[in-house]
Parts: sequence; C-alpha cells; structure tokens
Amino acid sequence: MGGGEHGARADDDERALWETVLADPDDPAPRIGLALLWRRRGDPRAELVRIELALAAQDEATGQRDPVLMRRRRALLDRIGHRAAGPVVELVDGYDFHRGFVGEVRLPVDRFLEVADRLLRTAPVQHLDLTAPHTRLAELLRSPHVGRMVSLSLAGLGLDDEAAADLARAEQLRSLRWLSLAHNRIGRPGVDALAESPVLAGLSVLDLTGNPCDPVPRPSGRDLDGRISAMERPTPWDGPVPAWLAHPAQPEQWPLGRDTYRRHAPAAGGPRSTITVAPPEATWRVQRCWASWTVASRPDPALSPQQALAIAATRMLTALTGFAVPAAFDCRGPGSGAEPDRLLHRHPRGTPIDERTVLALLRRCPRAAQLRLDLDVELESAGGAVDVLVDGAQVRVQYRDGAVGHRLDLHCDAHSWHTWDGRRHNTGPATLNAPRLASFLARLTIATGGTCTAKGPPGIVDENGVVPRGLLTGWVVRSRPRW
Repeated sequence: MGGGEHGARADDDERALWETVLADPDDPAPRIGLALLWRRRGDPRAELVRIELALAAQDEATGQRDPVLMRRRRALLDRIGHRAAGPVVELVDGYDFHRGFVGEVRLPVDRFLEVADRLLRTAPVQHLDLTAPHTRLAELLRSPHVGRMVSLSLAGLGLDDEAAADLARAEQLRSLRWLSLAHNRIGRPGVDALAESPVLAGLSVLDLTGNPCDPVPRPSGRDLDGRISAMERPTPWDGPVPAWLAHPAQPEQWPLGRDTYRRHAPAAGGPRSTITVAPPEATWRVQRCWASWTVASRPDPALSPQQALAIAATRMLTALTGFAVPAAFDCRGPGSGAEPDRLLHRHPRGTPIDERTVLALLRRCPRAAQLRLDLDVELESAGGAVDVLVDGAQVRVQYRDGAVGHRLDLHCDAHSWHTWDGRRHNTGPATLNAPRLASFLARLTIATGGTCTAKGPPGIVDENGVVPRGLLTGWVVRSRPRW
C-alpha cells in the first residue's frame, strides 16, 4: 500500500472516530481510538486523552486524583491546550477539558444561541456556563442543543420565580444531572416549581446558593476528626424531596465534579433519595485552620515591589514540589475600608498554574501586593499511595514595607500526632507526612534566606514556636533551631 493511500485511510479513520466522539460523548472507545492513532503519529494530544481518561476513572471510583497525573495534565495543557481546543477558542469566553477534549465552555446566553450549532460540531461539549446578556432565555429553553447537556449553570442572571417555573417546564432540560441557579432571585414559589418538576427529576445536584429560598442541605458541623457530623437546610422544607434535596449519603465527597454526573442516570421508578459515592481507601478531612507558618525576608532594595513579589512567588512554587500542588490563586492589591486587600484577578481551579502563568498575571496587575494560592496537599498513606486533599492549605505571598512574607495556613490534621483536641491518635499519618511539610518549610526558608516562625491558637504553640501537641514535636526544631 502506498504512503499516500495509507495516509488517506488514516485521515478517514480519524474523521470517523471524531464524528463518533461528537455523536456519543459518553463512550470512551472512540476517544481511546483517536489517542492510539495520534500516538502513532507522535501527536501530544494522545497523552492528554490518556491522562484525562485515567483521571476521570479515578474521579468515578474514589473521588481522588493522582497528583502526578494532575501535574502532567497541567503541563500538557500549558503547552498544547490552545491548539487542542481548536476553533472553540474563537467562539467562547472560557473552556475546560474533560476526558481529553473540550467538554465545558463559558459564554453569554445570546451568543450561545448564535454559535451553538458550530460549537457542538467542533467539540463534545456537555457542560455549559452561561452568562449575561440573556435577552433570549425563552429561546434557550427550547433549544435542542441544551438537550445534549449534562450540566448547566445559569448563576447570577437575576432569574426570579417566573423564570424558575419556566425552567421546571422546559422539556429540553430532561438530560441535566447538575444545575446551578446560584445568586439569583428565586423564592419559595420558584423552588416549589423546581422540586415538583418531572422534567428535573434526574437532577443529582441543584445549587440555589444566594437565593431568597435555599432548602438544599449543606454541612453545619464537623466532629473532632473533621468528619461532617450535622447537616442543615438554610430554608426549612416540607415539600417533595427529589435527589438534590436529600441528605447525601457521603457528604464529604458531595457534590462531585460536574463531568462525573454524566453517568448518573435517574434510578428506575423515580429519582434517587440519596447520592452514594464509593469512598476512597483513605480520606483526609479538612478542619479549621489551626496552625500557620510565616517565612519573612527582605529582598534587594533595588527591586521594585512587583519584581520582589514575582521572585518570591517563583521561589515558593519551586519549593512546593513534593508537598502540594497549586490549584487556584488570586491576585490582590491595596484597597480601603472594609476591603483592605482588593481582588484584582481570580485564576480559577482547573487552569494551569506555573511560574509563567503567575508572572504574566503580575505583569497585567502592576498594583498587585499579594498572591493567595489554594493548595491541594499531597498526603501519603501507609500503603504508599499518594492521595490529594483538595484545598488542604493556603499560602499567601505578600510584599509590605520593604519585606516579603510567605504565610502557609494548614487545614488538615494529617501531619500531627493527634487530632484537634488529642482524642484520636494520628501517629501513622503524621510519621509519613510531617517530613513533607518540614521539607517544604526548609526549602522555602533556604530559597528566600528568611526566618520562619510558627503561629497557632493559644495552648497549641509554645514560646519557641514549636507545636507540642499538634505537629510532630521536634522535627521543626531539628530543621531550624529557632523555628
């Protein structure tokens, strides 16, 4: 067979597989087929598909993601994400990848109606974030393109009870498993219509945060181990209880990521009364922030505040390796009054965060004085597996009065001998994970040439800055005597 004929057949195979992906976004087989074809060609998109399919499988099985794969995903998206998104970039305001292809997009309602046909021939989109302007909401609810969606966000559009009733009657929304109506103007009549709607019976998640009526249950208390011990409803409820109004069976792991719900079809005979998720082998609990460390240093006075902040941020990102992965960050500048730190920019979860991203943002925000990074903390279990605790810590990098400070706030008990009040021994996890934290602090201190001090609630930190009954006694002192 000649090379030209072989190439033509390969192109035909690629087109056929791509059409199958668009026609049936839930089927992994054509995605795997494309990845194999691209791999033979040396196309880096093959690795992106393979990694994202593996991460999706982990999400569905345990709710946890391999941090090594997450870092590789971020690196690939940073390098080839724009190319892999293709023509989608020109049609939308924002996008995200699911299972190797663009699966989630953000754009105004009115523009979606104009470009929907082209958009859905360009990418297997199943998740929509629609924004203002929205002068054609009624037309949207009749659109067959919405009927292909698994999740839909109509947050912050000023929707009222009448709009909620229209949603409850919209036949095109039967496919939805996840719906956000957060920060609208929906009251009890609108929520009644949503709860009684047979169209929305398949919903697993409905977000009503910030509405006058919000009866969706949420955590209200945690026990001493950080496990959710009580649930509450912001607004009392005595009507029908569809799945999104039921107390979830695993509240610590609910709700899942939007793409996970594509497989959550409603049970036969009606909606599920609970949402059950298979728990991971080891689940680390987020508690309140009970200990923090500050590494303070004085940069070269010849540097501008922005240069000093940029250097400090890159050193911190380098030091994070082996301890945590940056998941989201914001950039803040001087404010006034009740808002001393004014938000300049928010870099959302799911988008790449690396040295280049941070430096580019600082160049766009010349008044920036502080960066705040939410961290997914890497935690080791006894079997050697590494889990990721989402938002397990936060680190702030701040320039003030000629000095730079790195402040780490820890939100979990995996590095300590005991839980919050010492009622449960935690020796095993602490023995494995305290060195990770100690190494990060040591790397950061060496990189900045600064001084590290520990802080915490009264009775937790002694006069030497050592946490006697929280973090492992002694390892901080051994790393740097006056910590």
